[in-house]
Amino acid sequence: MGYHEYNCMICSVSFAIARIRTFKEPPDASWGCYGITTRGRSYVEVENLEPEDDDSEDENGEEYEDELGQCGVGCMMAVWPREGTGTHTGSPSGHPHSLHPTEEMYYRRIRNHPEDTWSDIWARLENSNPVKLEHIAGPECESDSRYNGHRISVEEMRGCNTMQGLILKQPDWQPEDGDEDFERSGRYYLTGLSDAYTEIDSHDSCTPERHGCRTPSPALDFNDIDRIMEKNAEPAYYYSIPVHPTCLEVLKRVNQHRHGRADVDKFLIWWELGFEKRDLPFDPCQTDAYHGRDQWWRHNRGAEYLVANPLFVPGLETIFRLADTVPRAESGDGEDEGSDAFTAFPTELRRMIYDCLSGDDITTLHHASPFLYRNAMGDLGHQFMKEHPWLWEYWTKLPYSSWAFTTATELKASVESPVKQLIASPSMNWASAMRMVWSEKQAGRLKGFQNRRRIWKVCDMILDKVEDHRFFIS
Repeated sequence: MGYHEYNCMICSVSFAIARIRTFKEPPDASWGCYGITTRGRSYVEVENLEPEDDDSEDENGEEYEDELGQCGVGCMMAVWPREGTGTHTGSPSGHPHSLHPTEEMYYRRIRNHPEDTWSDIWARLENSNPVKLEHIAGPECESDSRYNGHRISVEEMRGCNTMQGLILKQPDWQPEDGDEDFERSGRYYLTGLSDAYTEIDSHDSCTPERHGCRTPSPALDFNDIDRIMEKNAEPAYYYSIPVHPTCLEVLKRVNQHRHGRADVDKFLIWWELGFEKRDLPFDPCQTDAYHGRDQWWRHNRGAEYLVANPLFVPGLETIFRLADTVPRAESGDGEDEGSDAFTAFPTELRRMIYDCLSGDDITTLHHASPFLYRNAMGDLGHQFMKEHPWLWEYWTKLPYSSWAFTTATELKASVESPVKQLIASPSMNWASAMRMVWSEKQAGRLKGFQNRRRIWKVCDMILDKVEDHRFFIS
């Protein structure tokens, strides 16, 4: 069958997500996944691996170009220590070019790098032992073997490699401490976590082992499970539906928003509909994920938001904190309204105006009419949330599952989670918060929020499909 990758059955994105670090980031900010970042023991013949000065010039006196084949301007290579030498990753002086290659890592430009720009490459000089070279991304790196660290941060990508499975209960299944409500009442239960950093095809054991399930076999796709269930129901007890724990939390809130209950039953019914009935209508929010899926995931430039954590969004906490301290005057409440012609409009006419505006239109009203904007946010905030329900901090305080806060790696190392659920203050100035969210979203700085919106739409379509077939859960 050859190499393959598992994809989340909710968001459609691979768990084998890799990242190229920038020059200023530490080595652990770069990681790869089995099958897409190594070239085995093939070597690149290079003429020189000695450190170079920052102001290196070629024979014609021109500045040395930062080019690595077709990778893009600004990329470099980190030359790793040879075996048996020191393993330090930086210079005390902060100047890595001053280091000797046999002692510590240093950086240089490699002009004769092959056009096939992979992330980890073994290079050797004539009559010399091989040296590992690590691809360091420049701002304009065009490699699709990993996402560029200049375009998405480690914090934003948290949990993108973390997989959890949903498995059909066996007849003798018994509840355990820590089970969620839908596990106790439904037909499926959750496995532990696994992180697909290096051996995506090895079926590593889950952390922790749950209900006697240690090494489930994730389904490659829904067709795979369909064929298994057609032939024999027994294998279904061992094959899991792979999902991101964070995507599962989005799914719960979509169901809560629709039906007042945070469960995943309808998603599982959708899975059981079969291929012909399960197909979702085309939607633009799925396009980037579709273009990323291949035998191995294509880390396409401009689609970095696909792997951004939809729950823990860097920047959103700052917005909420600022909105919680904004004086009413700064949000338009204390401005002189005498010159605003809309103050003379009757309430019914203002509501007619609001009905013609989208949520994004309302957030820009503060430029045209602070009076209309304040009243729209105060009287018709529900309209904004009707169009933006994925900003669930506005309407629910449902706690995230403990699975969403951590990764398998952190569980194994007993590392405390560095993230926490964002809870909106009762005194939140939502008019100010919505305006800042809209502004940051337009600037592309809330990738996790963008991904949350996309996943929400996918979950909405899944529930629509189930309800179209009259499968209702009492």
